[in-house]
Amino acid sequence: MGMLVPLAFGALALLAGKALIVSKLALVLAGIIGLKKLLSSNHGGGHESHEVVVSAGHGGSGWSRYTW
Repeated sequence: MGMLVPLAFGALALLAGKALIVSKLALVLAGIIGLKKLLSSNHGGGHESHEVVVSAGHGGSGWSRYTW
């Protein structure tokens, strides 16, 4: 029983380390995507598209999409 406790703590530390690495990677990727969008919106100067999704309610026939 005494040998299983350090082994369990080691496995838990390994799992926490993996989670930390994955979260740092996600943060870096989100930063890269954010910078890319920020820089492309400054140099694009073009047309932006907006999409509105409208529900027909409880008795309606579904969803409608309008893009302008």
